[in-house]
Amino acid sequence: MHKSLNYEGVDIKNYCKAVEACAIKLKLNSTHICIISIYRTPIGIFYFFTNNLDFICNKLYNPTSKLIICGDINIDYLKNTGKKINYKPCYYPIILLVQ
Repeated sequence: MHKSLNYEGVDIKNYCKAVEACAIKLKLNSTHICIISIYRTPIGIFYFFTNNLDFICNKLYNPTSKLIICGDINIDYLKNTGKKINYKPCYYPIILLVQ
């Protein structure tokens, strides 16, 4: 992060059992943004991944902020494996950008 940006790191290591993740909170003008970067191994169990992601979102979600989730979740969208991200808990207004 550039030193001119107003940000702080967020400790989420206790929520990362089946994933590797880190997060920051950033303030740009009057907009508050939380960015989560997440990695799931190709052999990781998908159920545990979604549970960990849910725990992380529960810790960081704030309706007055933007929440950006990015990273490598190792799901091949060209294969019909049933592991596509249909993960949209009703309490988070998630918009999926990669389909």
